[in-house]
Amino acid sequence: MKRIIKLILIGILPCYLAVTFILYNNEDGRKICNELKINITDGNEYQFIQKSEIERIIKQASLNPVGKKMKDINTDEIEAALLKNQLIAKAECYKTPGGMVTLHGDSTRTLAGAIKIDITQRIPILRVIGTDGSFYIDNKGNYMPTSNHFTLYLPVVTGHADKAFVQNELFEFAHFLQNNKFWNAQIEQIHVRADKEIELIPRVGNHLILLGKLDNFEQKLDNLMLLYKKVLPKVGWNKYEAINLKYENQVIATRKGE
Repeated sequence: MKRIIKLILIGILPCYLAVTFILYNNEDGRKICNELKINITDGNEYQFIQKSEIERIIKQASLNPVGKKMKDINTDEIEAALLKNQLIAKAECYKTPGGMVTLHGDSTRTLAGAIKIDITQRIPILRVIGTDGSFYIDNKGNYMPTSNHFTLYLPVVTGHADKAFVQNELFEFAHFLQNNKFWNAQIEQIHVRADKEIELIPRVGNHLILLGKLDNFEQKLDNLMLLYKKVLPKVGWNKYEAINLKYENQVIATRKGE
């Protein structure tokens, strides 16, 4: 008897799966998208791009999903259109189920669905005002355009700074600053001289920091930190006009007026 029941179940199962598949496809084919949900995953921390801008991009590309059948909506095309925006690092678009909806105020009821989009923004770490104009560099070393939607509290790069130098030479230093709470708060401006030596302007203290070339910059800043901890608290933060870190294992501080 058990063998007969088993054989019956084996015979019924393919039919059941086939019927379920057909019914599911028919149901999915009747679903209408009645909502576009946009989630900016890091929106509480950064506000580089607004939901209204996401909606504008989708409509401009003729990809607005609202009112369309769910089966006719191409989520890959929506993602591709969004990723063309230089403020967006990642876009994930997918379909979500819904309930019933009344269309056009009449008694017609139909299955509804929604399109959800999760946006991850690109994170700028430097503001550059250099020989190639004004732009940002993000935490991956990529170029970002400036925006009227936000003003960022970032180190500013000035002087003889083109995109190639910032992306290839200065990025490691910028990444270091981003991950160091003290130096990221202390360094206000990074000035690139014509010979590509670096001058730093701090937020606290009226001195100029002569970093020199970017080689061994971590050791140079460690040496400066010793001066900050052991000397400046005694003589005052405005005692020196310039602090030279260019030479190996040396910190040369020039008093004002000397």
